[in-house]
Amino acid sequence: MEGPTPSSAIFYSSLAVHLGIIVLLRTYPFWIYVPWMQEVIFVSGGLSFLIASFTARIQPSIKGQIAYAVIAQVGLMAIEVALGWHTLALIH
Repeated sequence: MEGPTPSSAIFYSSLAVHLGIIVLLRTYPFWIYVPWMQEVIFVSGGLSFLIASFTARIQPSIKGQIAYAVIAQVGLMAIEVALGWHTLALIH
């Protein structure tokens, strides 16, 4: 998360991270027919959410807290995509 200021570093990294959710949404017609793929996305999103939520609470700097909060939100968006709530994931 390099950048001229901490806020711009977090902004640019969150843009890059959210591209993964966009890729999941765009490739949905391909992986929906793979029986276990939906479960893998749901579990990985859930683990990301839980681990990042608890890790954000013990970070000493605000930059670390915000970074882990972004990871937790991306985990929630992955869960939304796995459940088929695409509009909610896009709004989120």
